[in-house]
Amino acid sequence: PDAGVFRARNWSTSEVWPGAGMRCAFLGYAPYHEAGVSAFATTGWPSFHYTVPTNATDQSDLLVTKNKISSGIGDYGNIDMPANLNMKDSITFDHACTAVRIAIGKQMAACTIKKIEICNVYGEGDYHYQTENWTNIATPSNFSLVKDFEIKAGDSNYVLNNDDNVFMMIPQQLPMNSTINVTINDGVEHLLKASIDKDIWAKGYTVTYYLSTTEVDNTYVLAVSSSTTSIPISGGTNTMTINSYKQTYYGSQVAVP
Repeated sequence: PDAGVFRARNWSTSEVWPGAGMRCAFLGYAPYHEAGVSAFATTGWPSFHYTVPTNATDQSDLLVTKNKISSGIGDYGNIDMPANLNMKDSITFDHACTAVRIAIGKQMAACTIKKIEICNVYGEGDYHYQTENWTNIATPSNFSLVKDFEIKAGDSNYVLNNDDNVFMMIPQQLPMNSTINVTINDGVEHLLKASIDKDIWAKGYTVTYYLSTTEVDNTYVLAVSSSTTSIPISGGTNTMTINSYKQTYYGSQVAVP
């Protein structure tokens, strides 16, 4: 049955054990009725179709039961169990997706990261319980996390998107032209792009991409120019132009008093 299990109470059902001579299997996923998960296909071993939400904050660490064959009464498992067990059983869950995190590397020039996008990676697939793997992976799509991350000069080696901000993606070998796009603001918005095509995202693993720049300091410029090269000995007026700004690593010229 399509039944939800809640932490607040033990799960029970009106179904009864079929009896000796039969075998049972218990298969499930969590979270219950997660966005993007289709109903089970139950011809033979079950499977389901999953479409990853495009917003990282809507994605979940999708868990699936891990096949453990029972060797008989008294040995817990969830596959090929004796149908006259008539006692409690337990099941084990495994991670179905790949977690993708973005981190600051050894050094990065100061800025505010406004948005992180993972572009042109597969966003749909079918999960099969018999093989515990994904098939029919398709539909290259873009996935984003819109959040301000303040990066200061001297920041190094820490992960930006932990907990609810982690990208939870379908395991795959990334297609051509897959990129990580990072929108930053250093006084002006810029788009930084890094190629990640052909990378392998393995089921149950965490992949972390580190962002670094070759420099961290700004260049300060004070430029003075005049409209004429000289003033007559009798006196006169000369117009002076003063430009005072910082040139950031990302190419913006920001006025400085």
